[in-house]
Amino acid sequence: MTLGFREVYDYEGGKLDWLGAGLPRAGADATKLTVGDIARPGLPTARLGDRADTALAKMAPGGWPQAVVVDEAGVVLGRLRKSRLHESPAELVDVLMEEGPSTARANEDLVASVEGMKADDIHFLLVSTPEGHPLGLLFLQDATKRLERGEPKAPG
Repeated sequence: MTLGFREVYDYEGGKLDWLGAGLPRAGADATKLTVGDIARPGLPTARLGDRADTALAKMAPGGWPQAVVVDEAGVVLGRLRKSRLHESPAELVDVLMEEGPSTARANEDLVASVEGMKADDIHFLLVSTPEGHPLGLLFLQDATKRLERGEPKAPG
């Protein structure tokens, strides 16, 4: 027991790693609206060897336009677009996935990310931890609406 605490942890990743993983923040960092504040959690995942129709079934309940393929440790390997899965529902996701998709960290500035998405005509942005675990999907439409409402501060 240390200073009255039963469990003590030594976090070695540093502040940027902590914030990039979307973990709780305080001080000036807590008021800045970030990608992680707006990204929708619960992004469906598939594993190598899964069929496209299995991935589609996971995407359907939430109306997800994309899913991600993860390895046994939960690290993103690729992205699955709904349109490609519909074209070949019996195909393995290994063949249909786009390998090594671009990702954003949870602590990235929302305004700058939206500007970049608009400039590059990107409608969805995969948000992951620095270790590559998926946190969610940022929908350009969600982020734009939030910014148009004039809510520059993070929730909470």
